[in-house]
Amino acid sequence: MKASKGGRRGRSTLRQKIRKIWAISGVAAMLFFGWSFMAHGVDRSTLETDAAIRVTDDDTYLEFAPQNDRKSANLLFLPGGMVQVKAYAPMARAIAEAGFRVVILKWPFLSRHAPTDGHKAEALIRAAEVMRVDGSTGPWVVAGHSFGGAMASRLAVQNPALMESLVLIGTTHPRDIDLSSTGLQVMKILGSRDRIASPAKARVNAPNLPEDARWVEIDGANHEQFAYYGPHLGGGRASISRAEQQDRLIALLVEELERVLAEFASEVSTAEAFVDAFYSFDPDRLGALLASADESGARTLAYQAWAEGGHYAIIERSPCEKIQATEVRCSITVRDDMIAALDLGWWVTDRFDLTFEGREIASVATSSNDPQIYHDARAWVLENRPGLVEEPCEELTGTRARRTPGLCAAAMRQGYLDFAQSEDFPDELPAAPER
Repeated sequence: MKASKGGRRGRSTLRQKIRKIWAISGVAAMLFFGWSFMAHGVDRSTLETDAAIRVTDDDTYLEFAPQNDRKSANLLFLPGGMVQVKAYAPMARAIAEAGFRVVILKWPFLSRHAPTDGHKAEALIRAAEVMRVDGSTGPWVVAGHSFGGAMASRLAVQNPALMESLVLIGTTHPRDIDLSSTGLQVMKILGSRDRIASPAKARVNAPNLPEDARWVEIDGANHEQFAYYGPHLGGGRASISRAEQQDRLIALLVEELERVLAEFASEVSTAEAFVDAFYSFDPDRLGALLASADESGARTLAYQAWAEGGHYAIIERSPCEKIQATEVRCSITVRDDMIAALDLGWWVTDRFDLTFEGREIASVATSSNDPQIYHDARAWVLENRPGLVEEPCEELTGTRARRTPGLCAAAMRQGYLDFAQSEDFPDELPAAPER
């Protein structure tokens, strides 16, 4: 029996109503989803520059920098995916008020996310560039929340030398990345009521972290209260206020920045003490600093004896600087007898790269910008004045002797003077290297 026109019309109207309800529900869900990731409860003054804090907001980051009494450590913060950057502004400003500069990275896609591999690669390049070229000379702590923790883990694997410490907040990452051998200090901050990145889920990936990683669980904390947004679907119901959770988070980040700053200052201070000891020509003083060093410690003591024999004297001393997570570089321009004998009109710069384990010097790598004529002169002396250097320079390796480096340097000085007076000495001398 055929359906009546009225029946068909009624079913058609019902389907249209259902589709309309679904469409309205979908739009409502999207609007709610977009609204939930917006910043809520952030006072306008938090984002304004005043006498204490300078706020910079551009296309790539949101920065909070102390105007006075700034400490040299810095925090690079990677936000959660889709979360509006200013949701992290109250935390960043509070840390800046404690004396530390904070840079919150903006993701490439609408400043809110990095959904594709291309976006992720661009974001990591952007993060590395912030730490490399922004003019800051202090150490960096990198922190990330949720998706930002995943990206911070990738950044740590790609550029461990750019940071001193990694803080992973409300995230189960690293899941498929191994950070156990990066040499970085890692801290995990989790909420006991976070259902997205629960402590139990996060512990599954513990083998991907260093054995000494620090785990901190904030009792009563959920996922979205690590920032000022939400509710986050599945984020859990917190049993503490947002203000209390934020206070705990800020205290932990400031504590980590203070720790990194103290360790950084200690290593640089030890490096400066190393330079003092080296050019004091006191082997006992230098040896005490090299007590934990590998075989490079003995080579450095031999170089000190060579430098003493060659009358090395400091012309210009640059401050030692951290160049990697565990490495400090010291550059010193010196006057020495060999270069003086060649009468080049400029002096050579020695460079010491010190690698630390904990607070002890583990190894020393030395280099300098000696011109080719310096090496040509040594070869000339060995060929044309063997009697002059044969005994004091026994077992000569490179430019110094293993057994009697001081006597060897003195003998080499005379040989260099002879070379400078010989017909083999070039008419045109090398220009000073660019500084």
